[in-house]
Order: sequence, then structure tokens, then C-alpha cells
Amino acid sequence: MKIDRQELLKALSALRPGLAKKDIVEQATHFVFIKDKIITYNDQICIMYPFDTGFECSVKADEFYKILSSMTDAEVELISEENKLILNSGSVKSGFTASTDRYVIELVEQMDIPGEWIRLPGDFIEGLSFCIFSVSKDVSRRILSCINVSGDQIVSSDDNRISQYTMASPVEDSLLIQGSAVLELIKFNIKEYARGQSWIYFKTEDGVVFASRTIEGEYPDASEFFDFEFTRFRLPDNLKQAVEMVSIFAEGDFDIDKKIEVVVKDGKIKCKGEKEIGWAETEADIKLKSEEAIKFAINPIFFSQILDHTTTICCGKDRAMFTTKNFKHLLSLF
Repeated sequence: MKIDRQELLKALSALRPGLAKKDIVEQATHFVFIKDKIITYNDQICIMYPFDTGFECSVKADEFYKILSSMTDAEVELISEENKLILNSGSVKSGFTASTDRYVIELVEQMDIPGEWIRLPGDFIEGLSFCIFSVSKDVSRRILSCINVSGDQIVSSDDNRISQYTMASPVEDSLLIQGSAVLELIKFNIKEYARGQSWIYFKTEDGVVFASRTIEGEYPDASEFFDFEFTRFRLPDNLKQAVEMVSIFAEGDFDIDKKIEVVVKDGKIKCKGEKEIGWAETEADIKLKSEEAIKFAINPIFFSQILDHTTTICCGKDRAMFTTKNFKHLLSLF
């Protein structure tokens, strides 16, 4: 059958977050074609993309995606043969060993997708995006490695930071979503959800379904930590540009892990990024006279996003807090 190459690329790009880096489970590194959809499954995440091919098989994802990406023709032809999937663009023809094992297909058929979907608040993804930076990276801290959604609140914490986002309306269920899944989920325009026994399902208006394994447990109440004595002061108007500049040298292998150091003392605020290859530092005046330095580490991407919404910070003896209309972020001082 002939298929629009860009449409297929769009589908496969959306499906890639569901791939594992190695075969932790059977077909975890494969694109799985199931007649009217394509699936990726890695035991923790499952993504189902509506795409009609009419056949069932799976192929190694990395090589298939690279060949398809390198083609230039507007249309491609997919031909499913016994143990083979042929990709033909006219100018390029490629064949892939195809598995007809129904392992993932049967797992998906057994998934407990409820019949009814529940509408999510319009700012659900925005709330997750704000809170993802405070999720614990230590997976052994099972609950804190998740984002908690309950009522109209989205909360995350790694014991050094707490983020709390208030949505425009509440959700019907309490949801614990693994931080690793949220990193991928926020790339989708999610509109609805459904709660199963083993999975939480999210769906876009285009019918793409993103499923994340459920986590059982009770998220700790962090509200008491936001109640403290503080001094409120305004940050310089040009601080966002300074943060973005020093972030070039921010320590951390991935965007979500990066951090810079911020120091406020003697009417000055300094931002510094440093890693093995070098460092960068900026300094600006600030209307706060403090003999004791106020120091904290913060993700520069997150800090830049916060500064789009507020240039005010509340500092206490051992903690600091940023607040906007619907978001609070608390971090420990050091």
C-alpha cells in the first residue's frame, strides 16, 4: 500500500518515546504494526498511534526510521511479505526482517482501556511541564520519582524542591505518574484520560493514546513547607538574559539535570554556570541589602520559564519561593 512519507514519519516520531534502548522485553525496540495502528511498548510506556496499514508485524525501529528519514519521495510503499517488510519509494527500496510474533499485540489486546474518557483541564500539560523539574531522579524513591495529580493540584518534590501547580479545574481521580513518563507525555497535546487497574491512559484529539504504568502509594502532603517567614524582593529585569547566557556552562548531561548557582549578597545578584570545560558568571544590582549570602542552585531552563511569569522571589532563613497566579516553587537555600 502507498503511504504519505511525511505522515508516516510524523507517526513514528511520536511513537519513539515508547521505545526502549535495548530489548528489556520482547519487541521493546520495534515499531509494531497492528492493522489500523502502530504501537511502541517498553513495559512502562505504551504509545498507540492510529495509522492504517492493514497488516500485522514488527520491525527494528532505529533502522526503519533512519531509512525512511533519508528518503526524499513524497510517497512510499509498504509491502508486508512472509517475515519481511519492504519499504519502497521508487528511487530507494529497502527490506527489513519482520517479526510476526504477536507478543506486544496480545499485551495491548489485554490492556484494560476503559470505555469512557474524562476531559482534562486545559492547562494540565502546562502544569506537568512546570512541575517536572522537581521530580526526584532517584527511582529508588518510588513515590517522589512521580508527579502527583489530585483535585486541582499538581505536585512534585525531590526533598530539596517542591513545585505546586493549581489547574483551572480538578481531575476526578488521583494520579501518580512516573517522572520518566511525564518527560515524554508533555510532548503530546493531551486532552483526555482514563484510569485502568495497571495503566493510566491519556489521549489526544487525534486519537493517539499514551499509556503509563500505574504506581501505587500515597504522596506526602507538602503544603506546610510553603508556610514560612520571608522577605520579598524583586529580581533585575534583565536577569532572564543573564540566566540564559550562563546556562551555556550549566552542569548536567540532560536539560532537566542542568543547574546554575545563584548568590544574592551586598546588593548584588550573581549567576554562575560551571562545568569541566569552563564557566560563565554575571552580576547585577538588586535592591536587597543582606550581610548573609542567599545561595541556591536552580535549573536554568526552569528559571528562565519562571522569569517569564514573575520577577519576584520570597526568601526566608532556609528556603526561597517563587510564586505566580497558579504556581509555587519552593527550594532549599544552602
